Amino acid sequence: MKKIIIYSVVCLLLISCVLFFFFLPLLKEIRLNAQKFSEIKREEDALLKFSKEFKQETQTVKEIKAVLKKCNEIFVNPGAPIPLIEFFETTARDCGLVMSLSVISPSTKKEETKKEKTWEKLAFQLSVFGDFPSTAKFLNKIESSPYLLKVKKIVARKATEKEETSEAKTGVRTNIILEVFTKTKKTYED
Repeated sequence: MKKIIIYSVVCLLLISCVLFFFFLPLLKEIRLNAQKFSEIKREEDALLKFSKEFKQETQTVKEIKAVLKKCNEIFVNPGAPIPLIEFFETTARDCGLVMSLSVISPSTKKEETKKEKTWEKLAFQLSVFGDFPSTAKFLNKIESSPYLLKVKKIVARKATEKEETSEAKTGVRTNIILEVFTKTKKTYED
């Protein structure tokens, strides 16, 4: 019986040693791994959140660039206003008008507000000849054009006998002065 007790005590000591030296460190390792896993999971969640926000920001940037591109298109390149001039000529032709165009110096009146002075612009004088409904249609198309412009002055008068043709006996000569806002150097170089 003493042998059984001695064996039992030795077995208990061995089991205790095994538990103490192998199982407890294993439990500590499991606890550390669980903490590392939860940290990795938090980092993964943070990265997923960042990735989602980044995708949203990228989409927002793309949308803003598209809007800025559209906004940029309403301004005329002051060095080459050819598309604008072609637009005027095509619109006049489509409305059945005869048009002449000249570039004039923008007004330098002292009454201009600071806001108006900050915008660079080109001034044009359009002289159109045709019937009144066609002239009104032309003005409407110019005002709703894809360019940012401001009509400064419109003067319409009955055409002289010299200007009237067999086709347009009741012609109207209309002079339109308008300002077209231009791109700044930085804008059209980008």
